[in-house]
Amino acid sequence: MKKLFLVLLLATACARPDYITREEWLRENTPPASGSCTLNFPQTQLCVKAEWLTGPNSSEANVLVITLDGDSSVYDEMSALLWMPSMGHGSAPVQITRLSATQFKISNVYFIMPGDWEVRLTLKRSGQTVDQAALGLMVP
Repeated sequence: MKKLFLVLLLATACARPDYITREEWLRENTPPASGSCTLNFPQTQLCVKAEWLTGPNSSEANVLVITLDGDSSVYDEMSALLWMPSMGHGSAPVQITRLSATQFKISNVYFIMPGDWEVRLTLKRSGQTVDQAALGLMVP
């Protein structure tokens, strides 16, 4: 009886949550098409165009280029955090290179496992947060 209880306990104690299918997740988390914007920062109304140069995948380093349309005087810095909402953890810090006043290259993007991820973007001005947005994606 103890062995049966232990087996049942181990079978139900898996840390992996129930996932919906990739198609369902994409349907629920893909922003509506609004021109060429991938998403918008809600406070500043800046349009975000995200282009993957490599990836997204969990088997190698990925590179993402972010281009912002709108008034670039509202921010002087951008930061990015990789976060896996279903597991409650993130990944190693990324490297951000400013390519122009409105374009940033995010490299060393490592998705440490397949699943649902967010690239959380923060715009700052003089060290203070101005706006935040999250790019949701399903990483194979």
